[in-house]
Amino acid sequence: NVIVPLQAGSASDVAVRLFADRMADKLGQRLAVENVTGGAGAIGAARAAAAEPDGHTIAALNGTLLTVLPNIKGRTLGYDPFGSFVPVAGVCTIPT
Repeated sequence: NVIVPLQAGSASDVAVRLFADRMADKLGQRLAVENVTGGAGAIGAARAAAAEPDGHTIAALNGTLLTVLPNIKGRTLGYDPFGSFVPVAGVCTIPT
């Protein structure tokens, strides 16, 4: 399961779906990509942070979710940008 905390069709969503297709080839099983939108991405990130830490959920997070939102929303964010996630890999850089 891959949680994308941004809307379907966004640049991040397209990149994650391409990545998920490639990973499916390597793993021999499909990855479900789920867009969980709202709160500028905070709702999806909080959902990923609350997922069981069993290796079956990947969060596709961007820099804003880990740097800007914590400074705007503070403790009401719903996740700890430093403690809730374990970095695995950078997938791409999308110019803005």
